[in-house]
Amino acid sequence: MRKLARSLSASLALLLAGSTGLSHAKDGKNLWYLGGSLLFHSTQDTIRSNADLSGDPRPDDFTSRETTIEDTFSYGLTAGFGMTRRLSLQLDAAWFKGEVGPIEGWFQDRFPVSTNPANPTVLNSFRSRQSGISITPGEIEEIPVTLTGVLRFRTDRPLNPYLGAGAGVIFTKVTQSEELDALNSRLGRLRITDENDEFKNDLVPERYETLRAQGRVPYTYPLSIRGQNQFEWHLTAGMEYFMSDRVSMVADLRYSFAPQSIILELGGEDQLDIRVFSEGLFRPDGSLKIFNSGGMAPNPLVDPNDPSRGTVHCIVNTISDFDQDGHADDLCYFNDSSRKSDDPVGRLVVQGGRIALSGFAARLSLRVYF
Repeated sequence: MRKLARSLSASLALLLAGSTGLSHAKDGKNLWYLGGSLLFHSTQDTIRSNADLSGDPRPDDFTSRETTIEDTFSYGLTAGFGMTRRLSLQLDAAWFKGEVGPIEGWFQDRFPVSTNPANPTVLNSFRSRQSGISITPGEIEEIPVTLTGVLRFRTDRPLNPYLGAGAGVIFTKVTQSEELDALNSRLGRLRITDENDEFKNDLVPERYETLRAQGRVPYTYPLSIRGQNQFEWHLTAGMEYFMSDRVSMVADLRYSFAPQSIILELGGEDQLDIRVFSEGLFRPDGSLKIFNSGGMAPNPLVDPNDPSRGTVHCIVNTISDFDQDGHADDLCYFNDSSRKSDDPVGRLVVQGGRIALSGFAARLSLRVYF
């Protein structure tokens, strides 16, 4: 908003300063005009963080983080016709492109490690880590095409204040980023045991209940970004200064009311709170690298088609191919089933939401009458 105010103030100051020079009052009745514009575009709505909800695990500073549409410059064209000395009808088209984001996720997990560099097979401690996940989910392009009725004042002088109102269509295209694809790929590889929304409602379908213990709940809530073409209506106010009989400069401020939104969601949910087995247990290919001697999850079955053969058991501080998957560097640690403090767990929170496209545009234009 500060950039918006500075841009408009500078434009108005330029026109007011110019009004002390040559004076060319203009009667625009029955005249056409064309012009080009530079606009500063600012969307007012944002997605605010839910981190202050009871039970949300994210740090307090997440409450100040917002997902926005980038405030930046755009370009426009104008064509109009003077119906009377005071009233004109104006057609505008513009082009805007900006980033949407960031999406601020939060991740924490705990997994066994060795504290002895000389013998990395001895997993005698646990590491806890937590970090933010910040991605730009996509980019938006807008082409607003609008029709405005403009009412001018002081038409007998070179500087004409005016007011206007109108409506139009915002043609919208949203492009999903590679960062969003990478986050979905990461989420799809997680060994998920539980999924909840921001109100702690369980999102795991009943048919997947038996898959919780082994962390095999499918990831069915991919993050996506989308938008659609939409109608808008707007109000505008500005000043036009005639530098000659044919050429003028215009500075104005427009507010557009657009009820539709850019939607960032996770399979239909605004927020996802996922509990998993720590990523630290797995190789990049998804295979299990760190096992526990008690055979507890996520140790896989030796033969998933024959559970009677039991789960993988191993001897603490040894290295071998415990599950016979071709990796000879599997590690084994002791996990006490009576304590939760040494469970290799993880938790990930990702939040989406909606951003309405209503907002301001400050415009500086050059026009030619004929």
